[in-house]
Amino acid sequence: MWHGVPVIGSDSGAIPEVVGCAGIIVPENEPRALAEAVGRVLFDDGLRNGLARLGRQRAQEELSMDAMATRLAALYRRILGG
Repeated sequence: MWHGVPVIGSDSGAIPEVVGCAGIIVPENEPRALAEAVGRVLFDDGLRNGLARLGRQRAQEELSMDAMATRLAALYRRILGG
């Protein structure tokens, strides 16, 4: 996502949480759903460009080192009561 590449992930584990609305989630072990998602991204310029933009934005705002450090510091402040 950081590099502006559209993301397609499975519905397994924390992948949907990481991808959020910035990618396409397909059922795990469903190759037909994966192939359809890849086709959509390849042939739909609007979808591909939109996912690339959303992914880059999500990576910067939610998944960057700064964003994670800020959330971790907030967690520590809550735990320590201040």
